[in-house]
Amino acid sequence: MFLVLRQRLSARFPAQRRHLKGSAFHTFAGNMNGWNGLNGFPPAYRKKPFQPFQPFQPFNYVQSQELQQLREAIQASPSNIPLRKIYANALLKNGRHEEAEIEFKEALRMAPDDLHLKTGLASAFYEQGKTSLGLVIVEEITQNGTPPAKAWLVYAKLLLKTGDGAGAKDVYEKAVILDPGLRDSF
Repeated sequence: MFLVLRQRLSARFPAQRRHLKGSAFHTFAGNMNGWNGLNGFPPAYRKKPFQPFQPFQPFNYVQSQELQQLREAIQASPSNIPLRKIYANALLKNGRHEEAEIEFKEALRMAPDDLHLKTGLASAFYEQGKTSLGLVIVEEITQNGTPPAKAWLVYAKLLLKTGDGAGAKDVYEKAVILDPGLRDSF
């Protein structure tokens, strides 16, 4: 039976390569995705390029509903800066970094000197990988006046992302001196 099947397949598909593996008869197309049976494992089993871990974030209806209610409150009172700050921080916590950036920018148009809004915008830039923009904002905050401790923490994260480990350590220590509760949040 096996020989008959093999002869029929050889007659029907001469361009395909056939391999015997144990007692099973396997047929692979010649050069299928770059694999000809001689160069190791088929493509599905080859080592894949490194992809950073992306945690699974299921859709949370409650958070979505709360964000929608905050959005409706902002539409009812668009000049309410504390409400915009709460909404932008909620967006940032829920991983909606682009929307948080937009909200922080809108709130900064109304209150350009608010350090907490600037720190939040720098956090949004950090989360999106826009390190140079975040560094510009945080350096401006830290050079003028007394910045909040979270600004120092965001500055440390941005410095670490750019590869300045020693500078990040110094800045992190300043943040922890100002607010010891930030020690675990890095």
